[in-house]
Amino acid sequence: MQRHKLEARTAKEVSKRAGKKGKADAAAAEAALAGRHVAELAAFDSAGGPGGGGGGGGGGSSDDGDASDGQAAAAAVAKVSLGEEGGGAAGKPSGGPTRAQARRAARAAAEAARDAAADADRAAAAATGPRVAEADDLAATLAQRGLGVVDVPADGHCLYAALAHQLQASSTTTSTTADPSSPLAPWTVTSLRSLAAAHMRTHRAEFEPFVAAEEAAAGAGGGGGGGGEAGEAGEGADDPFEAHCAAVEHTAAWGGQAEIAALAAALPAEVTVLSVGLPPVVMGGEMGEVVGGGGDGEKAARAAASPSRRLTICYLRHALALGAHYNSVAPLEEVEEKDEEEELVENGGE
Repeated sequence: MQRHKLEARTAKEVSKRAGKKGKADAAAAEAALAGRHVAELAAFDSAGGPGGGGGGGGGGSSDDGDASDGQAAAAAVAKVSLGEEGGGAAGKPSGGPTRAQARRAARAAAEAARDAAADADRAAAAATGPRVAEADDLAATLAQRGLGVVDVPADGHCLYAALAHQLQASSTTTSTTADPSSPLAPWTVTSLRSLAAAHMRTHRAEFEPFVAAEEAAAGAGGGGGGGGEAGEAGEGADDPFEAHCAAVEHTAAWGGQAEIAALAAALPAEVTVLSVGLPPVVMGGEMGEVVGGGGDGEKAARAAASPSRRLTICYLRHALALGAHYNSVAPLEEVEEKDEEEELVENGGE
């Protein structure tokens, strides 16, 4: 049928545009669509072809008839089982399905048609929605800098995981000090959360206004700040700032600009955050401001002590249904090589 060819062609185009992350959804939609086509054609053949059904107004290839082919095919299956299309005694076609079986088949065909249409809609939305557009634009922005995206889990720890990846990637830097903030320290999500919380507590006067503003914004928007999770840590019930610090240290509360500033000052490091539609945000180091970093002399000393510790992460506003997300970055050549290796594994290559 013309409609089948058009739907199959559209599904293939959607699959091509879906990219790596949407490949699974697009493949599932194509498979569901193919299954529906098989069910419809089988029901259509059982009904006796273009002349077998009633009320269609001239065969299954007309534009008006195509929109309801799935329902017509399901009805045709039921008619065959009831003897309305010939072939045996009424209700008992020779060697055919029983009435109950035909009704079940008709319902299954109709449900398959609805599910396939819903899958196709979801695949099309995934391939053309703001999440995909933002990811494509970010990839282009990073490519101009010779960088590619390194995905980190979306588990509430993404900011710290992205920075830990950056620190681990720069861990070959030689350190001559036993200071725990040296580039050779084994940075993890847990250690970075503890460091951020400790620095914020030590520099409370500098950070408290920022934390209060973030908490107010999160409360007004109903969104994913960390303050609402502080109760899990069992600390600071009567002190909102301490509650925030406890959530930073002990829970999966999301990190934001205040936590980036704290880590930039405490590490010390220059942290650059790249995103779509916004200029790069630089925290710490020689080019950026550090909240709670001390006077100009202390800032200069920190920058001079670790001039090579420059960390770059990226920020996506539409990555998740629940809110924003941070990822790390790496040289584009490394990212592309890793993607090729993963594709080989997925395709059964060596």
